[in-house]
Amino acid sequence: DPNGLAMPNGAQISLAQMRTNRNALTTRLRYSSTGGYQLYVRYVDDNGVWRSTALVPISDGEHSIEVLVEYATSATASDGQISCWVDGVLRDRDSGLDMYDLYKRPHQLRMGAPWVSSASINGTLYLDEYVLRADDLEIGP
Repeated sequence: DPNGLAMPNGAQISLAQMRTNRNALTTRLRYSSTGGYQLYVRYVDDNGVWRSTALVPISDGEHSIEVLVEYATSATASDGQISCWVDGVLRDRDSGLDMYDLYKRPHQLRMGAPWVSSASINGTLYLDEYVLRADDLEIGP
């Protein structure tokens, strides 16, 4: 629920950051004076290249956000994908990703605004629940 935040135009805030042995992933909230609040997922592939899903517009109300990371099946495969759902609706999916991690579980997880793009962001961000699972079953709102 971004309603408790005051964010200048173009400002961004990380909601959650996850790192495995080889990859990093962060779910971000962005504010645009013309587009309102938008979510997206940034991630780094096996080549060290940062990539992003499309911007998904959201309202300033409560939302259920799910991000599914499916790692590549081998170190040389490019069959990984990242999917993003908002309120139970698939909003974006990046596929054909070169993202492989033997253990497929994070060794670091940071929540609750671990990164902000501007010191002028202020207010309260509400993160009510976080679920980390080792399967691809829908969590739901």
